[in-house]
Amino acid sequence: MSIPEPISSSRSQTRTIALVTVALAFIAGLLIGAVGDRVYLFRNRERGGMHGPHMTQRIVEHLDRELKLSAQQRDEVTRILNTRRDHIAAITAAVRPQVRREIDEANAEIEKLLTPEQRGKFEKMRMRMLPRRDHGFAPGRTPSRAPLTGTAAPARPEPGSPAR
Repeated sequence: MSIPEPISSSRSQTRTIALVTVALAFIAGLLIGAVGDRVYLFRNRERGGMHGPHMTQRIVEHLDRELKLSAQQRDEVTRILNTRRDHIAAITAAVRPQVRREIDEANAEIEKLLTPEQRGKFEKMRMRMLPRRDHGFAPGRTPSRAPLTGTAAPARPEPGSPAR
């Protein structure tokens, strides 16, 4: 009469494996979703992520919830935020070339201190550290340098600037 025990033990083991598998799949889904969300937001911040109209809308909605704004106040707050966002973007665009020059000069000074082997590694590190969209540069492309591939690609226009 020892036959029922192995069947019960087998069912219990199968159930445990199924529960662990479902739990792992759930956790993996959460992690993939969180990472995917961060990647999406990082890559799409130019199109409204943290600085665009969507952020203005979120700020206005938050202020409205907390302060119970009138329709006129909501409209005015939206206008103010949009105007200031545009001003900040213009200031940032004006300063960006100077910041890029300073970064390039610092990198050039650092490169002078390095051995040829270190320079190769440093170049790869620099390419990974370059901002992708928020400064209009793709990895390996800056205003003063050609892409690493050796083929010159046109620089992306700044947001809000007329296309060439």
